[in-house]
Amino acid sequence: MRRFNAVYRLCFVSVFAALYLILAKLTIHIGSAHLSFASLCPIFLVTAVSFPDGRRSVFIGQILGEIIGGTLTLTTPLWILPPILRIFLIGIVAVYYRKKGDTIFSHLFVYFFVILTAGIITSLANTGVEYLDALIRGYPFTYVFLQRLKRIGISLLTSIVISIRNLPLSKAYLRFSKQDNSNRKQKLTKGLKKTEKNISEN
Repeated sequence: MRRFNAVYRLCFVSVFAALYLILAKLTIHIGSAHLSFASLCPIFLVTAVSFPDGRRSVFIGQILGEIIGGTLTLTTPLWILPPILRIFLIGIVAVYYRKKGDTIFSHLFVYFFVILTAGIITSLANTGVEYLDALIRGYPFTYVFLQRLKRIGISLLTSIVISIRNLPLSKAYLRFSKQDNSNRKQKLTKGLKKTEKNISEN
């Protein structure tokens, strides 16, 4: 049973990692910056499903993106850190409410604030990574820094769109999940009653 659950979990995360990769490629270009909705997949997982699933999906998706794009370099591990940082920041708050038997969606101000803040911090982390990348690979950082300032605004816009889009998806999943669990409990209860009846008759 544990082996089946592990395989199921791996397949589940892999599907979202593949979606993450596809959405990362489908970007809207705004000048030198680009608008990407790739983070919708891990944000959905970390807010509605589980923190580990969200973390794994973004990690696998980023690695696959680097491999397929042929951009694997010495600084690749650094470029993976900012997206994971975003999921970590959102995940901490989502897990906090989950442990209280609540969801982050019940607190909309907190929900939007955390996702927007995580987006800004991720953009700043990307700036730091670009600086280190410039030092390691030897290209001028000044132009990159000016471009990154523009991208912070794009990052805010992306975070707003993703947080709004994630709400109905996550709520629908949670509703379906509760209904599925309820059906399972009913089937289990019926099965137990049937077993008890057969035992008593024998």
